[in-house]
Amino acid sequence: MSAAQASGFHPLRALALLVGAQSLFALLDAMGKALSYDMGVPLIALVRHAGQALLMVAVLGPRMGRTLFVTRHLDLTRYHGVFAPHHRWRQQVTPARRGRRKAETANEPAPA
Repeated sequence: MSAAQASGFHPLRALALLVGAQSLFALLDAMGKALSYDMGVPLIALVRHAGQALLMVAVLGPRMGRTLFVTRHLDLTRYHGVFAPHHRWRQQVTPARRGRRKAETANEPAPA
């Protein structure tokens, strides 16, 4: 038995998943373009995200059940909130130093 077989690597399954993912991306793109003729951008974004969520629940839900919605790393999920665009710590934790900045001097207002 080779190391690839022992680890559970299946090249044909990997190829099928890759082709399936590319097909779904193309379908999602086509759906967004088709909806853009009749709907606004916020509604298209909602439909795309809701469609992905429903597909995920339909495919993974029966196998994973309630664990699909539970995280093992709640601390990392909370830490991710630091990177929100308007968080006061974002300037200190991002390499580009983007985020809210306090006024450099008393005469200079803070950027909006």
